[in-house]
Amino acid sequence: MKYVQFVDVPQLVIGLGSILAGANALKTGISGSSGQLAENKFSAVKLPLSALNKKGYKTQIHPAGNIDNRVRYIVKTIQKGRTDPRVRAFAVQAVSRKCGKKWCVPERDWWGEARAVFGAIRENVRYVRDIHNVDTFQAPGRTLEFGGADCDDYTITLGSALQSIGFPIKVRIVQSVDSPDYNHVFALVGLPPRDPHGWYAMDASVNKPAGWHPPKAMLKKIKDYDVP
Repeated sequence: MKYVQFVDVPQLVIGLGSILAGANALKTGISGSSGQLAENKFSAVKLPLSALNKKGYKTQIHPAGNIDNRVRYIVKTIQKGRTDPRVRAFAVQAVSRKCGKKWCVPERDWWGEARAVFGAIRENVRYVRDIHNVDTFQAPGRTLEFGGADCDDYTITLGSALQSIGFPIKVRIVQSVDSPDYNHVFALVGLPPRDPHGWYAMDASVNKPAGWHPPKAMLKKIKDYDVP
């Protein structure tokens, strides 16, 4: 199997095959755990496409590696995306809305900030399936420009946006009980940012609030990757 890389800044990458197949591999109708955190109540700022820098693409073909190599590419794309000024602008605007004379999210309300970024991405980026028979991975700037993503693109965009405003991130892949291999990916955010006491799921590819995690009964395996 091969993947195609459309190179610019940011990149659009195609092709982790079927291993990270997207949120449709999970049954989104199943309720979250009783410990689920509160849903984001803050509307997000919408960025017009004119605010995004559009560039041309060039294409490269690469052989697909094993699962570790593939997720390492996601990690690398998050690390690159967190320094993209457009990504930081998106995240800063998401947490900096005013409700009257006060900030909608109080300063140093870390969970509130994480929810605000999550809500901004959910509001601006629609779940869209990949190119037919080609698993597609986009850098965060392209996801914000296109306005569409699946689980891997959401992971990259959320991870980059949250890291751009100081949050630690991990990438989690899971294998559902009815799948022969890992088939879904999402980000985890560490709170509080300087010394995380807990890691919370941020899966924007399903119609669930920030903090929702697939129930243990649905899962066969879980594996986490650090994003230094």
